[in-house]
Amino acid sequence: MKGLDCGRRGASGSAGPVLAPRPPLTAVAASALVLLGAVCATPPKAPPPSAETKPPPDARAQVEALVLRLYRAVESLEPEKLEDTMTPEVVAIGLGPGDFFNSRPALLEELRQQLVPIGLKGETLTIDHERPSVAVAADHRSAWFFDRPLVTRERPNRPLQRYRPRVTGHLVFDQGWRLDALHVSLPVSNDTLYAAGSDKRLTAPEDPQVVKGKGTEQLVGLTRRVLDDLKTKVERTSDADAVVLIGTDAAEVFEGGAAFKKMARPLVAQAKKSGFSFSIEGGPRASLAPGGQSGWVIANVAMTYGTPKGPRTLVPFRSLWIFAEEKGLWSLVSEHQSVALRPEQRESALPQEIPVDPPDAGRPKASARKDAGVEVRPYD
Repeated sequence: MKGLDCGRRGASGSAGPVLAPRPPLTAVAASALVLLGAVCATPPKAPPPSAETKPPPDARAQVEALVLRLYRAVESLEPEKLEDTMTPEVVAIGLGPGDFFNSRPALLEELRQQLVPIGLKGETLTIDHERPSVAVAADHRSAWFFDRPLVTRERPNRPLQRYRPRVTGHLVFDQGWRLDALHVSLPVSNDTLYAAGSDKRLTAPEDPQVVKGKGTEQLVGLTRRVLDDLKTKVERTSDADAVVLIGTDAAEVFEGGAAFKKMARPLVAQAKKSGFSFSIEGGPRASLAPGGQSGWVIANVAMTYGTPKGPRTLVPFRSLWIFAEEKGLWSLVSEHQSVALRPEQRESALPQEIPVDPPDAGRPKASARKDAGVEVRPYD
């Protein structure tokens, strides 16, 4: 079935020069505009699951347990424990420009190369986390999650390093829950991104290549409308509490679809006058869940805006979009953007930025273990 266009296409070309070298928007407005776009189509129907693939009723709890397993395997520096948590064709985006992986062996090998030296140096990793935000498709055959764990690296005779990565992922059920898409990122400040010459200091990410899985034509078309049509994205973002939209700056984390839409609607008219436009510069790569009720798209995106000297295009960012079926239409439930960062460009989390853990976190407060000597240095 063909997708349904649920709104006018927004103007995507540059609107010409603006009156300042930076976008003529407040910080909040600019953060929101980078996250605006559109989704609307009728998801394809899928056959019912067989007895072998029918998931248990406690799907949400099982997905939460899988995320915890992922963290514990990284903490113990044992990536081999993760083999049965991923599909063979898992796609993952990491922190660096070359950190794009499109198979389980490639991802596990990269984890080994990163984790083994940590153990050989006598260092340790600790991952403190709150309960991840998890949502499950109506047929319980796919799910998605968001989390912001606190990663602490302890090094003998050296200050601590702490990071607050943003983590989103999509899972499918096939005799157990398996990750089939994962995006892990650290933020970069808007000051850094928009600074003069940032395109020379920041590095474009690896091209995810064009790979369109069976039945993903609608998802790919919707993704392009997400980038073209600002008004429709606001209208078609899910109202669900579990919705998350993540931009490239640390402040650009919007949780709750209804709250995001309330904030973003007043900015749509301003966005259309700002000269912002977005284009896919790598990919897209797309996959539809076995049940046909959720799917994802990965692409590199370039943003262009007007300046007194003419249009300026920033270094491309990576994005993982997750769509889910709601009332017969596709809705945006997760969007995660990130700029690729080399090791020396990754910012640590300062002690004052670390919130107190909730009572049910099940782990000691990070601040209670060791706050002295936190080093504001990149992960190396």
